[in-house]
Amino acid sequence: MTDLASAFHAAQQAALRAYADFTTNSPAGALSTVRILSVTPGNLRPPYVLIGEDQVLQDLPACDGGGELFATVHVHTNPNPPQAASARTIAQATAGALDTAFAITGHEIVEHEKTQERYLTDPDGSTHVVQVFRYLTTPSA
Repeated sequence: MTDLASAFHAAQQAALRAYADFTTNSPAGALSTVRILSVTPGNLRPPYVLIGEDQVLQDLPACDGGGELFATVHVHTNPNPPQAASARTIAQATAGALDTAFAITGHEIVEHEKTQERYLTDPDGSTHVVQVFRYLTTPSA
């Protein structure tokens, strides 16, 4: 069986990178300069989407050998000038990419939902969006 945590992280990153709003090859690619990251270098200027804060509950009886996952996604925008509208646009795109049954190696998403979306103002004045997505998976055949 494929390690669900690793497979999920790779699939989540692939889903974001392939989403039309984040690709340069698409007319919808208005957000093609937004970086999709797992680790933030200390000197990186926003805008960027940070993934990787996941909780994986594997082998739950209700999941028939799959698991329940909670993925927290952070959207960061430029502080000067504050860009709340940009944060909302990026958050809408991340929800479009991740509130779906995207492909995970060795698993199939059988339920998905965005459970939370919080808009925060960071100390530097930038808008920071925190989204939480929930997934139920089963092993694929």
